[in-house]
Order: sequence, then structure tokens, then C-alpha cells
Amino acid sequence: MISLRIFTAVTFALLLSLGSVSAAPKAAKVADLQGRGWVVRCNPEGTWVATWCDNGNGNYTLWAVVTAKGDKIEVDQSKDPGGMCWIPNRNTLFYCSAKPVSFESGIKYNAVTYYTWDVTNKKRKRVSELKDDLKTYIIDPV
Repeated sequence: MISLRIFTAVTFALLLSLGSVSAAPKAAKVADLQGRGWVVRCNPEGTWVATWCDNGNGNYTLWAVVTAKGDKIEVDQSKDPGGMCWIPNRNTLFYCSAKPVSFESGIKYNAVTYYTWDVTNKKRKRVSELKDDLKTYIIDPV
């Protein structure tokens, strides 16, 4: 009968060897973008990457980049960008941006607009809008 100590050692060695074989590839540069990237999301197929970049002047640009070629497409611009995610199996980016608004009473809130962007036809579509007092839109929109 195998002792627990030998079984643990063999199992640990096997896990280490499997881990080194299936290690993730090293990160590679896909494209040069102006400014600093904040939120970066890759679609499930790994063919597109999207990121909001700070232009340094208070504006942000949403870029979509084809990972195989490095081709970059400007999707949108905003002074107050929000979260984003790729919709699986649809080649569609779902994202939001906001703008500050005040009620007549002087109470301020953020008018958040949600969009989709289709990589096939390169078109943006407005999905909905809501009022957000807490700035929760800066995290993922789902």
C-alpha cells in the first residue's frame, strides 16, 4: 500500500508538470494607442480587444483593436466613460458612458447611456439610458 506521503509527493509533482505544459502564452503587443488604457476587455474568441484610453485632455476614446492585425477602430469618445463587456457569440461590444445632469432642484446625477457596437458593420446603436447617482456605471455594465 502506498503511503500518504508518497502519494502526496507524486500528485504534487504531476500537478507541477501539467501546470508548466499548459501555461498561458506571454503577453504580446497588439497595437499602439494614444494615451493610457484604463479598462481593457478581450472578446471570448480572442479576436478583438477594446479599451478606453485617456487622451490627457479630459476626454477618453473607446478603441476596438483586431488582435491578429493590430487594426484599430475608434468606437466612441466620452468625458466620463463607463464599463464594457463583449457579448458572447455575437461579435458585439456592450458599453456605456455618462454625462452630468442636474434636476431643476439642483440635485445632480449622471445620465448614463448604454450602447452596443457591432464589429461586422462597425456601427454603434443606443440601447437605453438611466439616471445613476452613485457612478456605478464605471464598473462592468452587466
